[in-house]
Amino acid sequence: MTIIRKLIAIVINLAVVIFVLIIFSLYKLVSFFYTDKNKCFEYFSQTLSIIPFDFGVHTRRYFYRRALKHCGKKFTTMFGVVLTKQESIVGDNVYINKFTILGDVKIGNNTIISQHCSLLSGGKQHVNQRTSEYIKLTIGNDVWIGANSVIMANIGDNAIIGAGSVVTKKVDHHVTIAGNPATIIKHEGIISS
Repeated sequence: MTIIRKLIAIVINLAVVIFVLIIFSLYKLVSFFYTDKNKCFEYFSQTLSIIPFDFGVHTRRYFYRRALKHCGKKFTTMFGVVLTKQESIVGDNVYINKFTILGDVKIGNNTIISQHCSLLSGGKQHVNQRTSEYIKLTIGNDVWIGANSVIMANIGDNAIIGAGSVVTKKVDHHVTIAGNPATIIKHEGIISS
């Protein structure tokens, strides 16, 4: 029975690789005709985000390894996750749960992002604003971001962001924050009152 399972895993893995090569080739062909490469990338990311199950997880992993500026090992994006910028950088062992949207980000190693989060490219990015400012949002190593959070500022290493938080200011290393706007709850083991 073990040999059959291994054989099935090899066949599925091969099917994913072939599928991704076709998709990536199509992506390169279509992006050749786009003046805005990020829009093309976003459209393909949206399309791939609706592929369910392990087949979708593996398809997205292989696609992002080839399409992103840098994509580490074991990058896992679940159903509905959309990356909008091809210049994004993702470290090793990054897990992003369902229905999360990421702008221009640099994510460190061993980071977990829960479902329904928005990681924006800064807090002033509306197209109709004269003062639009886009930044590459930096998320440190070993960070956990709780469900339904909105991140508009950089986050340091070993930080914890509580569920439903709205982060508008830089978060230091070893800090736990929560709320709207997010405030410090704990800093390196010291609980705030």
